[in-house]
Amino acid sequence: MPIVDDTHRYRTEWIGWWTASQPKWRSTQSWPFPKGGESGGSWENFPTRGQNGIFLAIMATCWWARAVTSVEEFVLFEEAVDDIHWVTQQLIHPPAFTPDESQPSQPTSWARTFSRGDGKRTVKPSRRVRDAL
Repeated sequence: MPIVDDTHRYRTEWIGWWTASQPKWRSTQSWPFPKGGESGGSWENFPTRGQNGIFLAIMATCWWARAVTSVEEFVLFEEAVDDIHWVTQQLIHPPAFTPDESQPSQPTSWARTFSRGDGKRTVKPSRRVRDAL
């Protein structure tokens, strides 16, 4: 496991890499990135998807965690953890149903609807989501 000697430099480089990984629709002009209102955009071209994608982001953040030695550094590190958590939640729990409950739900490209045999339907993550995790 790499040893991070300069947490300030590592933080700067990590944020630069993470910023470059974000989809174009996400506002990344200031750190920490805003969350909430912009959710719902497509994550389809998110570069850290795939077999090791988000794992690589988490692993690189773990290297940073091992180097944190002060409260100030921890607060800055926690911003990154919070953003990774938000992105991961967006990848895992995308909206799968239309807001109007009276209309049949339409699965997104991130989920597939299956009939359970008892007349009810269930939504499961698509292979794309499972591969991203």
